[in-house]
Amino acid sequence: MNKVNRFKHVFSGIGVACVVLLCMVTLGGCFLGNLRGPAGLPGEDGKTFTISWETYFEYLWEQNLVDKNKYLNSEGNPDYNVFLLNYPREQFVMPNDTQYASNIAIQSAVDIVNVAHSKGGAGVIYKLYEDVNGYTGDGYIITNYHVISRGVSGVLYTATTVQVYLYKMTAALTAHVVGGAPEYDVAILRLNGADPTIGNTIYGSTTRDVIRKAPVRPAEIPERWEPAIGSSIIAVGNPLNWEMSVTSGIISMQTEYIEMENWGNPGTHQEYRVMRTDTAINSGNSGGGLFNMRGELVGIVQARMTGSSIVGMAYAIPLDVTLRVANQMIARRDANEQGLLQLQKANFNSFMNSFEVEGIYPRAVYCPVRSEVIFSETVRVVSRGSSGLYRYDEIIGIKIKSTGKTYEITRAHQVDEIFIEARTASNVEFIIR
Repeated sequence: MNKVNRFKHVFSGIGVACVVLLCMVTLGGCFLGNLRGPAGLPGEDGKTFTISWETYFEYLWEQNLVDKNKYLNSEGNPDYNVFLLNYPREQFVMPNDTQYASNIAIQSAVDIVNVAHSKGGAGVIYKLYEDVNGYTGDGYIITNYHVISRGVSGVLYTATTVQVYLYKMTAALTAHVVGGAPEYDVAILRLNGADPTIGNTIYGSTTRDVIRKAPVRPAEIPERWEPAIGSSIIAVGNPLNWEMSVTSGIISMQTEYIEMENWGNPGTHQEYRVMRTDTAINSGNSGGGLFNMRGELVGIVQARMTGSSIVGMAYAIPLDVTLRVANQMIARRDANEQGLLQLQKANFNSFMNSFEVEGIYPRAVYCPVRSEVIFSETVRVVSRGSSGLYRYDEIIGIKIKSTGKTYEITRAHQVDEIFIEARTASNVEFIIR
């Protein structure tokens, strides 16, 4: 079977089925797994032991090691469920705690219904804005571009609005399509707090009302964007548009390339850089989040491979690509740029003619500090164009002067993707040796 035809974007038609949202999983009685113990608990400092969430909360409470006012329920009593959702997770080491990760991640997950094109998918709340009274209801959601668009006879049609459902809430909210990058399959939606809700108004009549009553938070973003190979992950999505649900697996490959339909030019195909996972992904999961065991976002689910002899090969857009596209769209909309925004990328091939790079001498090194095998390669210039560089120059860094950021270059794909942050007439410095 042709490779192109074996890949399937994971969305599905809405049909007549309504979206049913999953109820909150109880947190009671779960175990933290392995923790680095604080003084006063059984075991020596720095040793690994097993303890329940409740016992740990009770210990912190009794020793006055937490701000007690933060963890009270509506009756003024200590509430360890509130503690679970708010206590800084960097205090722990929590391997393989899928329940913890799920209960954090699902609060930033949304179901998406694209009424205009009779299809559905999922998304992730990236930003929520606040004032002195709490969330304003304004915010941004990340999803796949193919969830909010449809190609017909070589023409791409993009919805102007879609409906979104928060976890456990049956009222639909209107999300306005800001824009995105079909070539990376990333789209950005905006929530407006003043918009009226659709359907059930038991939670209030506006988006702001629902946001303030829902178990909702923006996605947590990790310090390191690329998860280690073999690391445990969960996917939160809307399979078959039946209900929001969670599946688990591992990162099978950090980076590979697959060829699928080019959403910016329907009827053609292009390569996408993706992560591979073995977690169960089905139609309707598109645009949903891939999360690590701390509940932090590490990618956006995009596709799965289908075939009678294929099992456990699904794909997600890496977080670095996703956030670079999202941050550009959000900055431009917050600056009052109107209309459907498309990615503006400083394409180095256009202003430096035939400038090209390649990755050579691939190598993998085990890092005991991170307990991780780290892959890198030498990135060198193979065609200088008018860049001012020389053939076989080794690029070890790039500085985007407009943002003040300098990036270490250890993979060839980074050179192209970092240019998402550059703008027309941006000053870009290549650090070579």
